[in-house]
Amino acid sequence: MKSREFVTLIKQTGKWEMIENVKNLYQTLAKREKTFCEAFDVHCKACCGSCCECFNPDITDAEATYLAYGIIKENKEEQVLAKCKDYRGKACPLYAKDIFCSLYPYRPLICRLFNCAVSNGKNGEPQFRHCKWSGEIGEIPSTELQKQRRKLVSMEEFGMRMDECNHETESTALIQDILPEKIEHLLYLCDNLKNNT
Repeated sequence: MKSREFVTLIKQTGKWEMIENVKNLYQTLAKREKTFCEAFDVHCKACCGSCCECFNPDITDAEATYLAYGIIKENKEEQVLAKCKDYRGKACPLYAKDIFCSLYPYRPLICRLFNCAVSNGKNGEPQFRHCKWSGEIGEIPSTELQKQRRKLVSMEEFGMRMDECNHETESTALIQDILPEKIEHLLYLCDNLKNNT
């Protein structure tokens, strides 16, 4: 199925609202992330990929649907399905050493939050630790974070906002376990629409 045809068909399904909601959430996060990184001079090392090599994220239904949408739109479904089949690695299955994330524009929330988000400490105070691979050591003092609270990107806030995008379930699964099902489901919906018109 060609990309343009797929997008036209998927817009006619009930999944389109979920896809748009995740896309809008990611756009909001990108703006806030930029503000945070500029305010606190936090940046990932260029072409690092260490987080991808050491982490296989579990994702929500909405994240998987958005990722499956991107995979089909980019005509990579056969490549991704082959990689997910019987995958047992510790790295993200979408990671490739030569190009890093093979679906970067559609990457999951945790990948977007890595090295640019604060979490809440025991007493609710914001905490930020630099990525262990960035070369930066230590934390940004909580008092400094408190002064610029409006510029913070909170893991909890964006996690709750992602939960709002999940209409069907709150469970999570590893990428290789959930993506094949989501890819097949979106293709099925589009084929069904195509055959009934």
